Amino acid sequence: MSGWIAIGRPELVDSRTVRVRIEASPGVARYFRVHGFEVAYSQPVGHAPASLLVLPAIANAAPVCWATGADLRLACVDAAFLQALEDLRDKISEFYPTLPCTTRVLAEEVEGNRIGGNEVGLLFSGGVDSTASLVRHRLENPHLVMIHGADIPLRDRRQWVRALEANRRLAVAEGLVLHTVRSNFREVLNSAELNADFSPALLGRSWWAGIQHGLALLGLLAPLSAAAGWNRVLIAATYPRHVRRPHGSHPQLDSRVRWADLAVTHDSNDLSRFEKIRDLLIPYYGSRSVKPTLRICLAPPPSGLNCGRCEKCVRTIVALLLAGADPRAYGLPYHPSALLLAQDRLLQGYYKLTAGHIPHWQELQRRIPETPPWPQPAAFFAWLRDADFADLLRISEQRQKKEREALERSPCMRWAHALRASVRKTLRGAAWRLSLRGWT
Repeated sequence: MSGWIAIGRPELVDSRTVRVRIEASPGVARYFRVHGFEVAYSQPVGHAPASLLVLPAIANAAPVCWATGADLRLACVDAAFLQALEDLRDKISEFYPTLPCTTRVLAEEVEGNRIGGNEVGLLFSGGVDSTASLVRHRLENPHLVMIHGADIPLRDRRQWVRALEANRRLAVAEGLVLHTVRSNFREVLNSAELNADFSPALLGRSWWAGIQHGLALLGLLAPLSAAAGWNRVLIAATYPRHVRRPHGSHPQLDSRVRWADLAVTHDSNDLSRFEKIRDLLIPYYGSRSVKPTLRICLAPPPSGLNCGRCEKCVRTIVALLLAGADPRAYGLPYHPSALLLAQDRLLQGYYKLTAGHIPHWQELQRRIPETPPWPQPAAFFAWLRDADFADLLRISEQRQKKEREALERSPCMRWAHALRASVRKTLRGAAWRLSLRGWT
């Protein structure tokens, strides 16, 4: 596959909102659900140059070019970011050698920029990793940035408001600046098609986890960085440095992202998730009268930030217990019986484990003492210490495969496949007609 993706000049809808038109050749167009990329900020960004305002759209689309071999046509771009795209493409080619990564970047206007700031920005979800980075860099007074449309869908206004209120309380208590960003960047891409076509090349990962999220999240900050006067951005590490498997946010990727005179730091990969909890979060919580509520859950209940039952909540609860903390003090609902239920779910493959989860669980296994006393329920920790997570991963994958096969055989799914094929045919025709209006 080849073709092209074209990113137009940014349009200021108002002083805080940027809109960019994305076009694509017929073979590539099916990876886009909509062609209007939009991002809105909590403070005006209208004075930033067009070559920075356009970077969020470019950062979101560039991985599609690398995966398909499509050329990237740009109306304008920042000079430092243009070089970063080449460096990132080469590293992605090393990570995922079956991707073509033959993309040529064809820019009509390349502009050198200088922000000249001295502030620091921190991508902040309120989870373990970003809160640990806040604790580590507290004396630098980092600007916290929440992104609506990343792990909280745009349609989920209730959950966004709840998370925003929790992080706003933290920012006020600490005397920090809190910015918000709202974007349809995930909705622009057709994740189902991208996952279906490229997950094998991404070593079984989803598009979001394997290649999109690090660059896409960082790119959203370019206009804000100019308005807020930053010279550095922090993105918290997901894995410690000894976990070398490729990932969409990786020290060898994030550190290559740059624009204007700003640099990016992939932060705190010298610590495991457990070490961040034990060495940073627990002392921090003990020293503060206003304690932040960790936001862990990706499928929270209507009444709170965390369910206390999903794989990620359970994994965090286990880490807190092993570190000697009460999970409830950190905003996680907890009862010992929940861990026994989690054990059953792990054994039955109920949790959708991926290879990316396994290093975190194995780290927790290493932290369990050889002999009691163990945290309660002791029976769970006795089982967990010797559990074979390679086997649990296999059980989970088998269950997921059976569920997919059952779904594929259902009459509703056959009807949905026929509808999708019809829609894709219509979209390909529409993309071809659009391509004739320019970018030929």
